[in-house]
Amino acid sequence: AASLALLTPVFLQYVTIPLQTATEIYLFFPLLSVLCAAVAGLSTEESKNLGMKAVGVGNRRFSGKEGVGRSWLSQGEQIRLKGEAMSSKWRSFALATLPSPLLSSLIPVPFPTKMVIASALAAAQTATYLASAEHTLALATDAVALKARASAVSDTYANQGARSGAILPFTSALGGLCAAAAAAVVEVIPAVGGAGPVT
Repeated sequence: AASLALLTPVFLQYVTIPLQTATEIYLFFPLLSVLCAAVAGLSTEESKNLGMKAVGVGNRRFSGKEGVGRSWLSQGEQIRLKGEAMSSKWRSFALATLPSPLLSSLIPVPFPTKMVIASALAAAQTATYLASAEHTLALATDAVALKARASAVSDTYANQGARSGAILPFTSALGGLCAAAAAAVVEVIPAVGGAGPVT
């Protein structure tokens, strides 16, 4: 949108259209850029919320008793945090929408140049939000990979334990077979007429 805002004045030099239509065309691309920045801001907030949830999964399970007490939230605290998250989303939306039009209106340049500046600032905001969301996603991916690795190690130890435990019924049955064979030999030898009791 920023590139098209830059090209719009050049195209409009060769076309004769009413002033209001030209103004609407000039405003379209900055509006589109600001809208993209606002959506990127909201998406970044949502990515941060979900990413931090992914980072926090399992932390309570492996923390000490001091950490568990700090991480537990009452119903009122949970409601307050949800309200703060909603206000943070609206604040992010406002911060994404306002700066580029305000800054471009303060710069003393012709109207088409102001529109290019507004589009470029909104594109820069969008790129900043993208970088922030990518950072959060990288943290979440790292945390999930660490937990997956710990889970794999735990699963390996569980499989080793199951393998060791799987031999126990065999050894128990083998022990029972040996005891039965010994009892049978003790009972069969006198009947066969073999050697008598050892004295």
